[in-house]
Amino acid sequence: YQACIDAGACSTPGSGRYCNWNKTDRLWHPINCVNWRQANEYAEWQDQQDLSLHIRLASEAEWEYAARSAGQNILYPWGSDIIDCTYAQFREDQYGCGDISTSTVCSRSTTQTLLLGVLSNGDSAQAVCDLAGNVAEWTLDQYLPTAYSKRKKGVDNPQEKGEKIYPKVVRGGS
Repeated sequence: YQACIDAGACSTPGSGRYCNWNKTDRLWHPINCVNWRQANEYAEWQDQQDLSLHIRLASEAEWEYAARSAGQNILYPWGSDIIDCTYAQFREDQYGCGDISTSTVCSRSTTQTLLLGVLSNGDSAQAVCDLAGNVAEWTLDQYLPTAYSKRKKGVDNPQEKGEKIYPKVVRGGS
């Protein structure tokens, strides 16, 4: 993300207490505290760096396809085993999973995020890492309830376009 800022293509993300930006001990952690526009700027900049690839934010349906390991009927990217600290970075009491009485925080440090990809047990079948936990991801799509009804009717990747401004969809855990 620093390289994108240095190139003048991205703006500076948030830098609060829980933000990874400008923290020397978090250089290989995922960037967080970015809004949708900043995430999209970064994807567009990455696309310009390698013209042989087409890089962009994933649509919501594409994100879910990857998180379900190529569309398998599973609960998590790694399968259906109950989430724990060997699969994803999360806080049990915050989301009501696991043993709430223990208030387990999977963080191995005070940063609350982990290095990218260190919990390989949680990878999808395609080796996509950190789809559950660590930080959530912005998607290309706007949140519209009608997209879900279209998906039920067999539309694999409904794209909603229109004049109204709706919030963008965030997927994953954080």
